[in-house]
Amino acid sequence: MNQEEIKKLLELYEQGLTSSEQEAMLTEHLAKDEEHLWFKFLKHRKKQKPKNIENQIWTAIQNEEKQKSRFILRALSVAASAAIIISVLWITDPLKPREMSYEEKVAVLEEVQLMISASQKAELNNIIIYEDETIIIYTEK
Repeated sequence: MNQEEIKKLLELYEQGLTSSEQEAMLTEHLAKDEEHLWFKFLKHRKKQKPKNIENQIWTAIQNEEKQKSRFILRALSVAASAAIIISVLWITDPLKPREMSYEEKVAVLEEVQLMISASQKAELNNIIIYEDETIIIYTEK
């Protein structure tokens, strides 16, 4: 670039009418000039792309995906555990009475009949002294 083109670009730059390519050209040509310290500052301030930035970004994306899949796996594990616990509690409900077999029912009925006959025999041998809604007092004959 010659001096005339640089002066025109400087005028445009001061008015804010330059493109980013034109500003880059000005920075390159005037960074060595001690008169234009601003462009020297801009050149040194310009950040360079880190090496292996693509690999770093790709690694970060893969790590995020792994964390998401781990979170989903943990959430599914918790949900499955909760489902198993609920189903076990639902199937083996401790408050739900179990069904008695026919033989067990017969045995309980015979036991109750024996208890009733024993209490009737006790009543025949005893005389009621006092009877209330909550208590009965017997005496022997």
